[in-house]
Amino acid sequence: MREFVRAIATSNAYQERFVNAYPQPKVIELMFRHLLGRKPSTQAEIHHYGEILRQQGFVQAVNTIIDSSEYEQFFGNEVVPYQRTPILATNYLGSIKTE
Repeated sequence: MREFVRAIATSNAYQERFVNAYPQPKVIELMFRHLLGRKPSTQAEIHHYGEILRQQGFVQAVNTIIDSSEYEQFFGNEVVPYQRTPILATNYLGSIKTE
């Protein structure tokens, strides 16, 4: 499954939809959400992956995430990445949904 996720994330279709259409900070956020199931937690993470993107390219940034100990710990080789942090439901006015 890990290699399947890697193939999807490095595909031309993924890059057209989630990389080419956004500025670098948003690309990093999307990579984290899609591959680790969370947003970047520190500016240091954003900076680190920004440097990888600039110097080595998108495919290497994806490989770095997928080969990370965090990915291994939560998803291993057999689990598709899933949303690990809660997302609060909101109504159209932006307030927290209480139903």
